Amino acid sequence: MNNDAIRQQAYSLAQVPQDQIQKLTMIRGLMRAVPWEHIDPPGLWEQFTEWLSDTVETAVDVVQEAFNTMVNTLSSVANAVMNVINGIASRVITAIATGLETVFS
Repeated sequence: MNNDAIRQQAYSLAQVPQDQIQKLTMIRGLMRAVPWEHIDPPGLWEQFTEWLSDTVETAVDVVQEAFNTMVNTLSSVANAVMNVINGIASRVITAIATGLETVFS
């Protein structure tokens, strides 16, 4: 404990139990009294593996979407071809039926 020039108490020291340190708040002048632990930044290897994982996941998603688009396109084309073939078959059946009616009437 120190006294300043007019004999007022300037600083005081209080022991804080280890389990109470987390409960301290940011008070001007108190920051230097709280032990500070340096936290290492994330390593480059972890950042690279995370980036690589995200890139591979994105590439897989793009390939899957391209495959789904191709399958949907081929399905639509196959449906259109089947509709055309059904239309042609319908005309042929109608023509045959009309021709038979003409022959037997």
